[in-house]
Amino acid sequence: MSIQFGFAQQDSRKMLKDSTLITTPISYSKDAPDTSIVYKATDSMLFDVSSNQIYLWNEASIDYKELQLKAFKIGINWQEHVLSADQELDSNGTAVGRPHFTQDGQTMEARRMLYNYETKKGKIYELLSKEDQGIIHSSEVKRIDDSSYFSKKAVYTTCDAPHPHFGFEASKMKVVPNKLIVAGPTHLVISNIPTPLVLPFAIFPISKEQSSGLILPAPGQDLAKGFFLRHGGYYFALGRHHDMALTGDIYSLGSYGVQLNSNYNYLYKFKGNLALSYSQTRLGDPQESSFRKLKDFKILWNHVQDNRANPNYLFSASVQMGSSRFDRNNSYEVNDFLTNTYQSSVSYQRLFPGKPFNMSLSATHSQNNRTREMNFDLPSFSFSMNRQFPFARKKASGAKRWYESIGISYNTRMLNHLKTYDTLLLNGIVGFNDFDNGMIHQIPVSASFNVLKYINISPNFNYTERWYSRTSNWEYDSLDAIVRNKVNGYKTQRDWNVSLTANTRIYGIKQFKKGKLKAIRHILTPSASLIYHPDYGQAKYDYWRYTNTNSNGYRSLYSIFDGSLIGGAPTPGKYGAIALSLNNDLDVKVYSKKDSISHTQKLNLLRSFNISTAYNMAADSFRWSNVNISGNTTLFQKVNIVLNVGFDPYHYENRRRVDQLAILTDGKLGKLHNINLAVGSSYSSKSKGGPVVGANAANNDAIWDGISVPFDISAYYILTVQPTIINYRDTTLFTQSISGSFHISPTSNWRIGLEPGYNFRTHSMGYTNINITRDIHCWVLRINVSPGHFYSIDLNVKASMLNDMKLSKRKQINPYFF
Repeated sequence: MSIQFGFAQQDSRKMLKDSTLITTPISYSKDAPDTSIVYKATDSMLFDVSSNQIYLWNEASIDYKELQLKAFKIGINWQEHVLSADQELDSNGTAVGRPHFTQDGQTMEARRMLYNYETKKGKIYELLSKEDQGIIHSSEVKRIDDSSYFSKKAVYTTCDAPHPHFGFEASKMKVVPNKLIVAGPTHLVISNIPTPLVLPFAIFPISKEQSSGLILPAPGQDLAKGFFLRHGGYYFALGRHHDMALTGDIYSLGSYGVQLNSNYNYLYKFKGNLALSYSQTRLGDPQESSFRKLKDFKILWNHVQDNRANPNYLFSASVQMGSSRFDRNNSYEVNDFLTNTYQSSVSYQRLFPGKPFNMSLSATHSQNNRTREMNFDLPSFSFSMNRQFPFARKKASGAKRWYESIGISYNTRMLNHLKTYDTLLLNGIVGFNDFDNGMIHQIPVSASFNVLKYINISPNFNYTERWYSRTSNWEYDSLDAIVRNKVNGYKTQRDWNVSLTANTRIYGIKQFKKGKLKAIRHILTPSASLIYHPDYGQAKYDYWRYTNTNSNGYRSLYSIFDGSLIGGAPTPGKYGAIALSLNNDLDVKVYSKKDSISHTQKLNLLRSFNISTAYNMAADSFRWSNVNISGNTTLFQKVNIVLNVGFDPYHYENRRRVDQLAILTDGKLGKLHNINLAVGSSYSSKSKGGPVVGANAANNDAIWDGISVPFDISAYYILTVQPTIINYRDTTLFTQSISGSFHISPTSNWRIGLEPGYNFRTHSMGYTNINITRDIHCWVLRINVSPGHFYSIDLNVKASMLNDMKLSKRKQINPYFF
């Protein structure tokens, strides 16, 4: 190329204001590139004018438009518009500076490259190119002008090893970047060993956009349903926001199932997924009386609204419902098999900016797969007003008055509840009249202020009003039984109570000048409350009534609101009680070398040790309530202990409660009601790291990653002591169980897990699961075993685009879970 330059000239003797700048225009050769080529090298550059070439050596690179080329040696022929790049072999015969080519987001690495930057055509030898998650190894490549290229003797794989562990080998292959790869006759090669899997042609989609296509089924065997093909079907790409997969299962003994899965995502608005499943399971011989045909379904729906969509309202959904046998009959996943309950929730929440109001509307569902009981709350409505301070001054000056802390709030809820069983629901036996409904209003008024500087006083007043659509009427019939009749009709129930609570904190600190024990701190938190509500058992309230319970005229008290979902009537009898509680916290400071400043360490001996009871001054007998003791602590900063003990303080004679305190009668605290003790701990190892040495280090999974074996372990012990009467004898039931988990990674590629459980009372193992995972570079092996139930073995490619390339073995050891 030839370039002519012109320069402006200036008179050195003087500067004239009207002097004119004269320039000579630059002229370019027709062969010159339309933009600059930036090139560099760390060793040397050679300009060969006779052959119109430039040569660059060592860490050479070229930037031209969207093209970047790096190699040990690069040549530029500006007359023929050709770039060439080569690697170099060092003294050990190792390739140095392999050509690395990047254009339009496409990356290639090869032994030698020739590229025409005008026609965008080229020829490449021993190419390694990346397309999405796939990698193509080609012995020779011809690139054409549309960025597509043809490969000769190519291997397509998702393994990034220099010598891939598996791949699809073809003599010819065409690659259209960001679209697809088309290959001629193709066969699968694993560890350089050709397999019998041969295809007349192969198409690998590499588009970053969605594309529809077949979903290959997974083969296997079920002990009860025979050989199967599961989850085979078709994937539908429905656009940027939606997709759908329609799949099915078929079994050799006649069972089948269908599934529909759909995902949706609207950026900055909402996202979610919907899954519908239906199955028909045939068990046994159709000619036998034991033959059963079971129909099951399952619905999963999750919807999440982006918080940025609208800060004033939020809609969310988490639906999980279906027949109780579905997971046990159709799933081989451990979590599904262990699921005993389904729960659903759909909610809408509304805020009112600048106002203290909140509103929500929801529908919930819960289901027990063991008992088949189902509970629905649809809909549920709630409205609330945040706490307001009506006596607070708008422009406060001086100290705050005590009455300014008086606050009032309001809450209301409307409920509509149905309790039924899945068999009744599926057969259409239940209807709208079976729903129970009601509405509840609550107005709490409270305040908080200090007296004598250290005592916190909190007066409270609570008003509650409930609206019922039906009540209960108990009658004694001629069959010596009580009949609970439902009476439809509007009924209200109102109650109120007042309380006054006083509490404070008392600190006791003891310091030591000698020894490793530096200080002890004991925190006492005493609390006393006065609580009062009137006798709602009086006839004027009509909340409680009497009915005969036997032919001798024995009468029993019952509430007309018995069993209501918004709560029953308040307890009959006047209540004027003093509630007492005392909480204890105990901390110590000990000498520690870890703290380089104070050389002390704080240890918590008792996080909480609480004793509580109440004394009802308005009662004519049995004024003391049960005494409850609870506490929790941590030993050695690792072992967590939680204890709950409850006992009745009154004396018992011949299993009958006597209005005498046990401590005054027989010197005992009282009659034990329950003891619950839970002890648990968990531990995770810390990786030590360090160099790996030894001749076999490269072939031994990094020799256990520097002799460090990562693991985590947890164990829990639960003890329950429950006094009861069995066969007219006082009996104390002891229930003990342990559970835990243990996971270890003996190497970076192995992970082994064990989750056992044992019940000492029944002398039986709980549900135990063993899982093993092996990372085989581009493959992953998973083994899942539940002794006595089932096992599964899966070997599949890691890359998601080849997730259908897998081997699976699943077997049900005990098919009769239901």
